[in-house]
Amino acid sequence: MSGQNPREIAVQILRRRETGENYIEHLLEAEFAGTALSPADRGLVQELAYGVVRWQATLDWLIDRKTKGRTQKSSLRILLRLGLYQMFWLDRIPDHAAVFETVEIAKRLGFGPQAGFMNAVLRSYARERETTKRLLEELKVQQPYLGYSHPAWLVERWTQCWGREKTRHLLELNNTPPKTYARVNTLKTDAGKLMEQWRKEGVEYDFFRRDWTGENLIRSSCKLYFLIGDQTETVSLSTHNPLLADNSTYRAQPGETHETADGSRLTITAHATLRSSTSSAGARPCSAWPSSGRRVRRRARACRSTANG
Repeated sequence: MSGQNPREIAVQILRRRETGENYIEHLLEAEFAGTALSPADRGLVQELAYGVVRWQATLDWLIDRKTKGRTQKSSLRILLRLGLYQMFWLDRIPDHAAVFETVEIAKRLGFGPQAGFMNAVLRSYARERETTKRLLEELKVQQPYLGYSHPAWLVERWTQCWGREKTRHLLELNNTPPKTYARVNTLKTDAGKLMEQWRKEGVEYDFFRRDWTGENLIRSSCKLYFLIGDQTETVSLSTHNPLLADNSTYRAQPGETHETADGSRLTITAHATLRSSTSSAGARPCSAWPSSGRRVRRRARACRSTANG
């Protein structure tokens, strides 16, 4: 990709997604693996790419209001989405910066003749910022599938099942980026050493406890290090009630075979920690947290951009 401008990289990733090349998360993974970016720039690329996809229907509604149904080329529409997302969803990016950067990227990508049109659309919304913000809030009530950028059939089905208010709450939650949680991989380090390393590097974190999480789950502003397992609290919940019966922890070794609570057999293929807890709800199959593989990230993860207010 040309240059190291995080907005331009985000545009290129979104263009590749538009052609059906791959899912957005896989395109981001591939890009980060081959591009040297600062943590802040990586975070901005991720925020822009995920944000435009998450709010695409709402962004297209904004575009259609100003273009009177005229069809734009796919890349031009992606650029407009990018500019509008920065203006109305990222509070710390000034409107003039969002407009200028978007128009400049358009020129570099060969859309010089359309730069004036794009500039006019974005500046028009900059002038109507407060009115537009009110319209977006009203849209969530009047046409929630557009206001929350969800498929119309899904919103209709949820509304039939749970009613309008519960559906709106669910839509809101569904569009909220999840917090990042980390469980210390004790085969690599211990909590004290990891905390010391994070303090030196300025990583923001706090400790988090639920009945099912045990002692070492941490909520952080970053995804990073091979020292930790990356998971959410609900993933941790899904491993509740495993093999053992007394709230204990057992360090399994490769090659061991264990019988799970439902009578099936589990063969350990990598070092794993088997944690147990009791529950009146009944036992679930054994869960293992391997020290290698998908649950432990082998490469650094950059902090999320702090641009999103």
